[in-house]
Amino acid sequence: MADFEFESVAPAGLLRRLAAMVYDGVLLLAIWFVLGWVAVYFSGGEAAPRATMQALVLGSTVLFLGGFWMRDGRTLGMLAWRLQLAPAHGRHISLRMIGLRLLGGALSLLAFGLGFLWMLWDPEKRMWQDLLSGTRVILVPRGRRWS
Repeated sequence: MADFEFESVAPAGLLRRLAAMVYDGVLLLAIWFVLGWVAVYFSGGEAAPRATMQALVLGSTVLFLGGFWMRDGRTLGMLAWRLQLAPAHGRHISLRMIGLRLLGGALSLLAFGLGFLWMLWDPEKRMWQDLLSGTRVILVPRGRRWS
């Protein structure tokens, strides 16, 4: 249970959220490199088929982000920057929310980052993935935790 009121917590700012994304991106890059080495090894030292690599990259990204969000509502980057993913209603993050959040993030990237910058105009500081999935990213007060 949370040791603070969800409604009283401020939404996370753009720079903090981007910093967490960069942190998680570096971790994902390391995972992709390891998976690439494994794929080359099992391909007999040759380049792995493109479809195999695409499946490994997509699958590991979904498992990394989705797994952390389902387990604790925060990735390692979010933990480092005191961010927490929370549903707008209720206390449980569903698989549907995670799927919509991943879709919203992909759409934000495809729109050259406009979905991430959207929070600058949204009164509740929500990005497209927040709007689509019905979630919020909040700044956890020092010494507190939301779970």
